[in-house]
Amino acid sequence: MSQTLRCEVCVVGAGPAGCTVAAELAGRGIDVALIEREQVPRPKCCAGGLSVGARKLISSDVSEAMECEIKALRVSSVGNREVSWHEERPFMYTVAREVLDTSLWVSCIASGARMIDGQRVVAAENTAGGVHLTCATCEVDARIVVCADGTKGTTACQLGIVVNKDVALGFAYLVQKPAGWRRNDEVELILGLADATYGWMFPRNDYLSVGVECHDRRVDWRATVACLFRHLGLENEPVTADCAHPIPSVRRPYKQAEKSALVVGDAAGLCDPLTGEGIRNALLSARMAADVVAAEVRNAEPDIRAYEESVMTRLIPEIEAGRRLLRAMKLLGAAAMVGLRDEDRIGRACARLLRGETTYAGLLSSALGVSGVLRILGEGRE
Repeated sequence: MSQTLRCEVCVVGAGPAGCTVAAELAGRGIDVALIEREQVPRPKCCAGGLSVGARKLISSDVSEAMECEIKALRVSSVGNREVSWHEERPFMYTVAREVLDTSLWVSCIASGARMIDGQRVVAAENTAGGVHLTCATCEVDARIVVCADGTKGTTACQLGIVVNKDVALGFAYLVQKPAGWRRNDEVELILGLADATYGWMFPRNDYLSVGVECHDRRVDWRATVACLFRHLGLENEPVTADCAHPIPSVRRPYKQAEKSALVVGDAAGLCDPLTGEGIRNALLSARMAADVVAAEVRNAEPDIRAYEESVMTRLIPEIEAGRRLLRAMKLLGAAAMVGLRDEDRIGRACARLLRGETTYAGLLSSALGVSGVLRILGEGRE
């Protein structure tokens, strides 16, 4: 007979969202168990970028995971057009994702959460007293479950939360950094690779993280990746690791909570639809979830609908605004490069966004506005 674990809150998934919820709740004296399907430390497919805005939301010490400090952004397109901006202050970092996640796991242990790795949730059902989870070799009874098991997680769906998502595809590669590489404070975005697709290059300590994000499944991603490597001059450099991963962005109708379960982070489809960044919204949603769960878990009949309301108020407008900008970029594609060439406002806006100093919605309602963005980009049409 398998062991049954009882707790007030069970968090499923030990990424940034899950670890943040668990640490926040345990720090408030709530009995929390975190279930992770892989053995920790575990690999994670990730481009390796961490915005300053996301870093501000991490309360624990993750300095050992930090690699390069990014102050410059280059935007280029196939055909050798390019424009770049440089900031005095960093707007993002590159990180070793396995080290980052392990640091968050250790912080959870220090907070008092019960951490269990190597246990996949195979079944989940609502009960009169909360939720019952069946794992590989144990069972869990909890009053509330936080589903943080990523894009491919199934726990939320089993508990009646079906998240409606747009899903882009990301392909990431670690390339041995060429000798003499000096651009360790600059990231590059690459346009013109294929329809509804862009590429990236992030510097790491010993590697370059390069890849593509594709919003059209008809695109030949292998040919697109080959084009990216040629454009960056890396076609002859050794690739030490590669992976593919879905990038989910929630869309109407929205569903984030049901009965005694709620969903956070990538499992909730909270990735930025324009940039593909998932960590910042994962951390924001985790903190919202922790506040609502802490307030409700010991009530006779916990009501966690306030979490869904918080997501609708604070995160969904940003996702929708990002989707509007994504549509504009899809429309204009690489033709935007001419318009971007002399527009420092765009570069400064990107830096402020990544530092968490402004929002998409704020930009679209500002004097620049969506019409201004489209005007600037539209000047690039030929």
